[in-house]
Amino acid sequence: MQPSLLMNALERVFQLVASWGMSPVVAGGLAVAYWGHPRSTRDIDLAILVASIDDFESRLRQSGFVPAKPQHIAQLGFVQVAQWRMALQEASIDIDIDFLISSSPYHRLAIHRAPECDLPGTQSTMRVLTCEDLLLFKAKSGRMIDLADIEVLLELQRDQLDFEYLKARSSEIGLNPSRWS
Repeated sequence: MQPSLLMNALERVFQLVASWGMSPVVAGGLAVAYWGHPRSTRDIDLAILVASIDDFESRLRQSGFVPAKPQHIAQLGFVQVAQWRMALQEASIDIDIDFLISSSPYHRLAIHRAPECDLPGTQSTMRVLTCEDLLLFKAKSGRMIDLADIEVLLELQRDQLDFEYLKARSSEIGLNPSRWS
């Protein structure tokens, strides 16, 4: 998939979800790229806070999104991943979007801390998980791709990371704080 298509889709979804008052924050592979490790990704990951998953899903359906599969909500670490698909009519392709949903105090903090950033390939400012919170999300998921991302980001960002924050939040979400020593 052309990176420009993915970034255009990101902008559209981000603005739509923001218009619903749901503070979207870029996560996943696009956030990894923002923090210095560009890698191939074919989907969009957005961390969000929702008051009602049913209301959120209703809004998605009304906006033309469809569930990516019959069982489209999965548990991954401390978040529920709601997997949806958006058709890009102009390109005759579908884009997968994973909405990372949780009501935990840590998830709220991570969304609150996310800085506004200018992502390459977009024309609007978006919020992106801090590198520390991205590392925590990925550590908690435990998937191989996420563990590989952690290693690269630790190497690239080591001098800028707040290791005290990583250790404190690790305890809060059930990770071993010593992994950041």
